[in-house]
Amino acid sequence: MSDIEVVEVETVTPKSTRAKARHHTFTIDKPPTSGGNDKGPMASEYFLASLASCHITTAHKVAEKRQQTIERIEIRGALHLNGDLIEKIELDIKVYAKMSRDEVETVFRLTERICTISRATSVPITRRIELVG
Repeated sequence: MSDIEVVEVETVTPKSTRAKARHHTFTIDKPPTSGGNDKGPMASEYFLASLASCHITTAHKVAEKRQQTIERIEIRGALHLNGDLIEKIELDIKVYAKMSRDEVETVFRLTERICTISRATSVPITRRIELVG
């Protein structure tokens, strides 16, 4: 049996949207330099935050299964764009733990394979369009 996570997103302005996930509502918007009102992060920033968050929570889970303890993880993510094309994603990861470098590398190698968001970047997207009006 599979789980399904659902979000609902609607237009606020041509440059911003409002999204709802479970009981959380949030705004996705462009900065004024791109015609938006800067009422929230851009979609690419939410994507990058999702990727970093997934790495953090998954790494904690992997470390725990390996009977290791990670106190804290900080990630600075950078999305390199060429126009609208993502060319590269960099994650600078700071790990606070009493583990060997090899063990940390193993935890993050496994994390990369398990993280839902990392894996989703290579999954085909199915679009179903309903034209109204």
